[in-house]
This record gives sequence, C-alpha cells and structure tokens, in this order.
Amino acid sequence: MTKAPRYTLRWSAQAERNVDEVASQIARRAPKSAEAWIERVIGHVQNTSTFPLAGRIVPELNRPDLRETFLGRYRVVYRVHRRDVTLVTIFAGERDGWPEDTDPDAD
Repeated sequence: MTKAPRYTLRWSAQAERNVDEVASQIARRAPKSAEAWIERVIGHVQNTSTFPLAGRIVPELNRPDLRETFLGRYRVVYRVHRRDVTLVTIFAGERDGWPEDTDPDAD
C-alpha cells in the first residue's frame, strides 16, 4: 500500500486575519458557534493538507498551484508548492469573484 506524501501546513497572516474576522462576526450572534466554527476550519484545513491536489483550481485565477475546497458557505483557498501547503484565505463563497484586496501569493 502506498503511503500519502506528507505536506507541511502553513497559515498566511492573511488567512489568520480572515478566520479571526469571520469568527468575530459569528461571535456577535453566538459565541459558542464561533468557537465551533474555528475548530471546523482547523480540522478542514488539516484534512485538506493531506490530499491538497484534491481541491479544485481556483477558477478566477486559473493557477495550478492555487486550490480551493469548501467549508459550508466559505471558500478555503490554499497554495501548493512542493511539500508545502499554505492557507492563503477564507472568504464567503457568495462573494462575486476573487477579493481584490487578497494576495494569492501571501505568506
């Protein structure tokens, strides 16, 4: 049986800010839900880093190194480079297109 390659997971400062912002919005309505959402994000991102090429290429950018998966209504965007997976951003999927203030090459 072939073992899946190991990837190092990194979070960009931008992604950390995005998670904090969304969690703050949720916490205004339901603090416990915000904590649960953060746990879901962490678990989702860890699973994504196990098989990063399973995510689809981000259609607005069409770069093979930029992939995305979905967590509820949120797009989870990450970059794959060699054995590194860098979480780039998380944003609401109903947003129209790629956020202008988001750098796809953020570290």
